[in-house]
Amino acid sequence: MTGLHSVLRNAARMFVRTLMACAFVLAAAAPTAAENALSVEAAQRMPHASVLFVRDGAIWYRSLGPVSSPHGSSSRAERKVAQLGPLADELSGMRALPDASGALLELGARIALVRVAPVRQSSAQSPTAQLADPAQTQEPLPLLACTTPIWLSESSNALACNHESGVIAVHDLATGAMQLTDIPSGQALAFADRDRLIVGEEHMLWAQPISPAGKRERLTQHRPKSPLSVAPNGKHAAATYPGLHPSARTTGIFVFQLDGMGVRRRLMARATPVKWSGNSRWLLAQSNREGACVIRAAGGQYKCWRRFQALDLAHNGSVAWLVKASGTPGFVDVYRGIVPGVQAEKPMKVAESLPDQLILLRPCPHGCAAHVPGAANAGGRL
Repeated sequence: MTGLHSVLRNAARMFVRTLMACAFVLAAAAPTAAENALSVEAAQRMPHASVLFVRDGAIWYRSLGPVSSPHGSSSRAERKVAQLGPLADELSGMRALPDASGALLELGARIALVRVAPVRQSSAQSPTAQLADPAQTQEPLPLLACTTPIWLSESSNALACNHESGVIAVHDLATGAMQLTDIPSGQALAFADRDRLIVGEEHMLWAQPISPAGKRERLTQHRPKSPLSVAPNGKHAAATYPGLHPSARTTGIFVFQLDGMGVRRRLMARATPVKWSGNSRWLLAQSNREGACVIRAAGGQYKCWRRFQALDLAHNGSVAWLVKASGTPGFVDVYRGIVPGVQAEKPMKVAESLPDQLILLRPCPHGCAAHVPGAANAGGRL
C-alpha cells in the first residue's frame, strides 16, 4: 500500500502543477482590435529615451530622436555627465537606475553612483533628464560602501551589494541610507520586493526579509544556474533552463510564478532574458535565431527583429530599443521598434555611431499616463 500511496501522491502533485501552468497561460486573453490600435497609438507617442555612454574617459548623455530630425542629429544633444579620469580603465559595466535618474558604474569591484538631475518638461518633450554642466563634474565620483555584484530593485530604487563585513548591504538610493542584513555575501540573487531579497539554497529559491526579524518564504522548488530575472511586481521570474522533456533538452527561457512551487513554462528556445517591462507583462530577450525579441510573459506571443541586439524595453512593453553594429568597429546605431501590431516593422534609427558601451534611460519609467494619452490602459498589448 505504501507504494500505491506514493504513486497517488506524485500523480496529485503533477495534476496540481498542470492546473497552475494552465491558469498562468489562460490569464492572458487575446486582445481586441481596439486594444491593438490603442497600444500602437500610445507607442508612437512615447517620449524619446536617452542614453549614457562612455567616450574619451568620460560618461556622456544624449537624448534620442529620429536621425533625420535636427534634434536627433545635433551634437548639441550630447552632454558630459562625469569625468572618469584614471578609473576609466577599470569600468566594466553600467546599470541604469530604475527611475532613470542616473546610473551605477562597476569599477572593478567598486561601485560609483552617477546622477542626472530631473527637469520639468511638457508632455511633448522627453521627461528624462537635464544634465549638469561639464565644468562642474570634475569632483571624484562618489563610491558606495560595498562591492560587486550588485542587484537593483525595480520597484523601490534600492541597491543590494556585498559589504566588507561579509553580509549583504541594502542602499536606499533616494536617501543614501544603508542597512546591513544577516544574509551572507554571495547568497543573494535578486530583489523579491522592496523588503525582501531572493536567496538560493540547495535546489530552491527563498524570499529572505532584509530585516532580521522577518520570516523567510519558499518561492520555488528549483534554482536556476543562470542569472535570475525577476519581474518588477515580484510575482514571477524568468531564467534559462534545459528543456524539461527528454526529447527537447534545448536550453531556453522559462517563466515561473514565485508562489512556493514555481511551475516552469518555456517561453522561447535558444534565448536569454534581457529586461522586463515595468508593468511585468513583457520580457525583452535575445534569441540566437531570431535576434531581439519582446515576449508576452503570460501568453507567449512574441515579436522579433532579426540581426538586432536587445537594449531596453518601455514601461508598458510597447516600445523596444535595439542596437546594431555600425560601420566602425566598437560603435553601434540605436533603433526604436514598435511592439504592437502583427508584423515586426522596420525599426526607426534614433542615433548613429555611438560607442557600444552604453545604457538606456527609459522615458517615464513608472508609466507614461501623465505624458501619453491612453498609455496607462494600453498595457503594451500585441
